[in-house]
Amino acid sequence: KKMRKQLEIKFSSKNNKLIEKAVEKQSMDKNQEKKITTIFLYYVKNQNHKKVKKILQQNHVKVDTVDENGRTPLYIACEQKNWIMAEELIKYNAKVDFTDENG
Repeated sequence: KKMRKQLEIKFSSKNNKLIEKAVEKQSMDKNQEKKITTIFLYYVKNQNHKKVKKILQQNHVKVDTVDENGRTPLYIACEQKNWIMAEELIKYNAKVDFTDENG
């Protein structure tokens, strides 16, 4: 458990630096955009409200981006019954009528 927590702290610290760099530049290349999208989805899945809100406020990610399974952040939040996250995503114009390949 302790090792996992240390890895999470290291991951979070590295990601914060990446996000801060992107904000300073006011623009991102495709590689940075992909990394931030991956980070954003990671925070949604791990229910880190503060980090999700920060990324959304900085407008560096599309709120309706999809993960490797075709799920949007709003879909993930609802699947987890994370209504606070779902409300936050809706505030940032997440599509509530999004459907995946299964309908």
